[in-house]
Amino acid sequence: PYAAYLLGWKTLQHLPFAGETYALVLRHADADNGKDFTMTTGPANWWKSCDPKIARQLNTQGEERSAELGRILKDLQFPFTRVISSEFCRAIKTAQLIDAGPTILIDGSINHMSYNLTGDIFPNIITILKNQPVDNKMTLIVTHHPGNESNNRVPTFPAISPFNWTGGYFVRITPTKTVTYEGAVSWPMFKYWRDKKMNAL
Repeated sequence: PYAAYLLGWKTLQHLPFAGETYALVLRHADADNGKDFTMTTGPANWWKSCDPKIARQLNTQGEERSAELGRILKDLQFPFTRVISSEFCRAIKTAQLIDAGPTILIDGSINHMSYNLTGDIFPNIITILKNQPVDNKMTLIVTHHPGNESNNRVPTFPAISPFNWTGGYFVRITPTKTVTYEGAVSWPMFKYWRDKKMNAL
């Protein structure tokens, strides 16, 4: 984790990179309000519900941190042109509160494992990343644990990346559609760097 955060800190300080395409893969914000069903239990479409009696939702801190992260990313001038979220309300709500600008695209392949018909999340994230245009802009993907568990299936990615609530990892997408791991970042790191940078201006 320490090495992953060191690399993420280096990337955070230099983004946006001129002439390079990046993505931020983010775990949804703090969410301990309610409890999920499973693949074989629960009412129809339960995972899309914003009712904490049916599916786990953002708590108050999660809502506050999502909105603050949105302000931080705008202050840092991250050039998001694409935002992709899982079908779970807590992920969509995180993306909505971040309000990066683009219309949120919903993709069930990056759903939490409690309801994901495709199985493992990580390879689906890689497929999505490889399908993004290489346009020197950024993609925001809001997903779930275990979207951080590569099990070393992709070169440069650790077996498990730090992936706390409202934290994530950076990925670079090359013109040949190679994706490289560029380090982990936490919510406090985002806030610290924005505050440090803005106070230095």
